[in-house]
Amino acid sequence: MTPKIFAQKALHIFASGLSMTAQRLPFLKTLTPLLTAGPGGQFAAPLVVSFIGIDTLSGASPTVSTTGGSTNPATANVGETFVWLFRTNGETAKSYDISTLPPGLTYTFGSPVSSITGTPTTGGSFAIQIVGWEDRNQRGKNTPTYTFDLTVNQPATPLEIWTESFWADSYLSNPDISGPNADPDHDGIENLLEFVFNLDPTKKETFPGTFGTDPLDEAFLTYTLPFNTDAGEMIKFQESSTLKNGEWTDIDPATSEAKITSTASSISLKIPKASASRKMIRVVARVSG
Repeated sequence: MTPKIFAQKALHIFASGLSMTAQRLPFLKTLTPLLTAGPGGQFAAPLVVSFIGIDTLSGASPTVSTTGGSTNPATANVGETFVWLFRTNGETAKSYDISTLPPGLTYTFGSPVSSITGTPTTGGSFAIQIVGWEDRNQRGKNTPTYTFDLTVNQPATPLEIWTESFWADSYLSNPDISGPNADPDHDGIENLLEFVFNLDPTKKETFPGTFGTDPLDEAFLTYTLPFNTDAGEMIKFQESSTLKNGEWTDIDPATSEAKITSTASSISLKIPKASASRKMIRVVARVSG
């Protein structure tokens, strides 16, 4: 066998083997002609093979996207359960880098679907940035940064709802008229107390309530006031034998003989008669912020 014929056969066997191997590779990307037959040649070397790794996360592809019906942007409500699902397209990330989440939400890794879930505790607008990584512990190549825009709605408080039932537009945005410490009707009762005692902040009224001896037990005094149950735990009673600010103390039924009872429309304080010559009782109302 001449050297030329031997070389042709050897090259033919090598090229055929490479062709069969390439056809069986699951990550085959492209096939292009490599060699052409020379003059008098009896074959054409068939292929050159280029490959793409099955776990590679390149800069442009794959990318992070929503899944399972989740949307971007999305909205959530303070105090309500929230679920948002995401994954990578093209290849599955083995880890993620998530920017700071709103209070109450947490990130959970999953393959192929990860999630952001929880119960938000703070309202506001949040731009959450997500990056998928080729390997665990945020290693290897990564996806482009994906921004998830989340708006967390803060439900109106009972006080806000009550305020909006009396004022609107410019009055509602003016704290000297609709603010909790304002007294627009000039009756000496601030809006917060008007809310607590179910009064009308746009009409002059006298301070409500009755104070006197308990008809069922003359050793006790009773102070009864109208009460808005939406005010919840906003109010407390205090007592003093002087009018000095530093000498007012909270009345705590758990550590005294006092009793506080409430109905759908009133709240009552029952306390023993004072041994001192006088005793003053006051109501304190507080609102968050």
